[in-house]
Amino acid sequence: MKEDGISSGQIIRRKQDGALEYHRDDLTIEEPLEIRIGRKTVATTMRTPGHDQELAAGFLLSEGIIRASDEIDKFSRPSAARNRENIITVTLAEGIKPKLNSTQRFGTISSSCGICGKESIAVIRQNFPPIESAPGIRVHLETLHWRNSRGWHFWTRRQTRPG
Repeated sequence: MKEDGISSGQIIRRKQDGALEYHRDDLTIEEPLEIRIGRKTVATTMRTPGHDQELAAGFLLSEGIIRASDEIDKFSRPSAARNRENIITVTLAEGIKPKLNSTQRFGTISSSCGICGKESIAVIRQNFPPIESAPGIRVHLETLHWRNSRGWHFWTRRQTRPG
């Protein structure tokens, strides 16, 4: 069963004597997501399923297609599409005209930070000014070590799973 990008699956491992052993493990799923504004496809990206509305909104905002989240009226899935769980349609608020010329890509789009495929760094900077660090903010080394530990990953999964 797939739940927010996690699926229970079997890992097959060949032992030194040639025999196979099977272990149950949680696997992370990656699937495409087609982002549409109305009937127009704006982008297709790979992502771990779940939180598609947030991903689509963040993509539209970071690409400069919209200027604020309140420019989005609603999200929906096409009812007749065979792969409807991999398509999200964004309906913009009345009177909002998307700036679609900023979505031109050169190469592959990834669901990471959005820099891949951009023509230049200047194109990225035209939408948002650089973020300045606030003075006096420190992250303790123990916090960084804990975040990379198994404890952090279990805690995060408990926090993000529904019910």
